[in-house]
Amino acid sequence: MLSESSGNILDDQELISTLQMSKIESNEIEDKLQQQLVNQEQFKVLQSFYKDAAKRASNLYFAVSDLSLIEPVYQFSLEFYIQLYERSVEKVTAQRSHRVSSINAQFNSDLFQNIVRSLLEKDKLTFSLLIVIRIMQEEKKSITP
Repeated sequence: MLSESSGNILDDQELISTLQMSKIESNEIEDKLQQQLVNQEQFKVLQSFYKDAAKRASNLYFAVSDLSLIEPVYQFSLEFYIQLYERSVEKVTAQRSHRVSSINAQFNSDLFQNIVRSLLEKDKLTFSLLIVIRIMQEEKKSITP
């Protein structure tokens, strides 16, 4: 547009209004970018806060998945597992300082109760052991007799 301008560019009202609009849009984009950076930092803080709960949930998923090695009929979908986890998180009302440990405790309980219902009696203790081993591995605790 500047190259198409003829005569004194300060007299070209269309050019001036276009430049003013560009400046306003540039400022809006800059503001949005700054807000996005703030949001990104807040997300990182939340992500690191809930990292332990995510580790526990993913670790226990593999304990549930390992049940199919015991009996091929023990197969649970990822969708079921995610729904169970979401319900457990919704049940927790603890304050922020205890929220992760409360989520872990609630999920451990809900997971055990829901999975044990479908296990044969002979496999319930094995499942309990799988859960304990996974939790101890996650917490890097050794198992001593």
